Amino acid sequence: VGAKITTIEGLKLSRQIDQIVIATVAEPENEPLRQIAFDEQVEFFWFQGEVDHVTTRLRKAAEHFAADICLLISGDCPLIHAPLLDQMVADLKACPEADYVKVPPDADGNPSMTEGLGVYRSRAWQKGDDLSDRPELKEHQFPILGQRPDIFCVCDSTILPAEFYGAKHRLSIDTRADLEFMNLVHDELLKAGQSFDLPSVASLIDDQEHFKEINAHVYQRQLVEHIRRALFVVDAGGDFGYGHLMRSIELAHQLVERKGYPVSFLVDDLRAWQMLKEQGLTAFWGAYGRAPRAPSEGIEALTDVDETYDFVIFDIYGGRSIEAGWRNRDFPKSCLLAMDSLASWTAEVDLVVIPGVTAPENPESFYGESPPVIHLGEQFVILRQEVRQAKRRRLPKEIDLLVYLHKEEQRQAVKSYAAASGLSVHIVEGFEQDFCRLLAKSRCYLGNFGYGFYEAVSLGAYPLNWPLSKEHEEDSRLFYERMGLPAEIVTSAEQLGRRLPDLLHKKSWEALSLEDGTAAIVDLLVALRNRQEAIGTR
Repeated sequence: VGAKITTIEGLKLSRQIDQIVIATVAEPENEPLRQIAFDEQVEFFWFQGEVDHVTTRLRKAAEHFAADICLLISGDCPLIHAPLLDQMVADLKACPEADYVKVPPDADGNPSMTEGLGVYRSRAWQKGDDLSDRPELKEHQFPILGQRPDIFCVCDSTILPAEFYGAKHRLSIDTRADLEFMNLVHDELLKAGQSFDLPSVASLIDDQEHFKEINAHVYQRQLVEHIRRALFVVDAGGDFGYGHLMRSIELAHQLVERKGYPVSFLVDDLRAWQMLKEQGLTAFWGAYGRAPRAPSEGIEALTDVDETYDFVIFDIYGGRSIEAGWRNRDFPKSCLLAMDSLASWTAEVDLVVIPGVTAPENPESFYGESPPVIHLGEQFVILRQEVRQAKRRRLPKEIDLLVYLHKEEQRQAVKSYAAASGLSVHIVEGFEQDFCRLLAKSRCYLGNFGYGFYEAVSLGAYPLNWPLSKEHEEDSRLFYERMGLPAEIVTSAEQLGRRLPDLLHKKSWEALSLEDGTAAIVDLLVALRNRQEAIGTR
């Protein structure tokens, strides 16, 4: 919504535009756009046709408002520069035989920064819609015009100022990574007292190319391609917690960003369902291999899992089982991944990924003659976007100890120690939205051993374990040994008081580092599916 308002503000600066119209599809989720149109005092077109018939929607809007020249402005491209737009309109007006404007590259072959902007005559939209007789032609923004130079005449004489050419980079907001890029660029310009507009953004990313790395990996779909679908089956909430969900959300986002695959989730916890919706991810209510919890009011339960998913990723509680033969019954054609589990049911999947260093040395021994493909190690650790964002900010270390302990008596013991120590101690009492930023600002981290230890290492906070059990302690010892770190295990506030000053004095956290391994898991999945399809097996 913020991007669309910025777009409208940019359009209002144009000297060539007579009307601004928000053209959208008649679906309940698009109702807020009606209010935006009212608030911004622009026109609104509510298209009653097929959601994927983009060319028809635009054509009907142009006809409804009796337009002669039509500007196609993608709502996900906020960097609208009115002078550039006015020049393209003037060029089309000066070339009455032309149907649309195409800005050619500059003398060095650099493309123009006109992403999300097109200038056409309405007759081109009418004819283009008539000729768009296949789904891939209907659902994109008039690709038929470029495919039929025998029918459509192009105006390609537009020459823009030099600052509007450069190496191609995404300036649209289609994914989470794109939004992060645009937000960081916006904040950087604001900090420097500059305007958030196309010239300023172009200059910034030319001078500071590290901004481009944020969304350089995002995949741009082609006009025609095979789109694969992924389903995440996740245990969340209650005794399961939300660790499984958080890492699956990260993996899902990177499947979308790196491969363009649509993803869906199967969960039966209200908070998990709401988190997924807030992330813009499709969520169904249900579970697999166990009875689902009752859905909340207004949420429809999914009673039958669609077997047409190309990938099904299971991130479920390792202590439970699934009835033998489940794979051939429900997912005979899918590529199946099990996350972080060597339970007996995983013998029927294609791939097991254990994202960490505490797995048994010979996990294949847990299976029979045909074990799944198994990958494990720190190179597959999934680090959330929030971790990577905090790492990029290089925040100053202002907290001596960040504490996240499950047991109240452990937290109370640390509170007493903190009050007498004079150190800067922050104790997390529940779900902390700002946890990653706090971790990045901390020198040491005290927790019950878990995935947070990997996040701590990535953000340069030395992890100390207060174990919940003997098994918990042994897992942490494996972690320290295989990560090449001295083991720091405490079982009381007194022990913490003896160890912490030494750690803070040595500044052990400064040498810690760990990179995100989510992309490696995406590559494993896609490579496995490609091999399956090549040899004609599931």
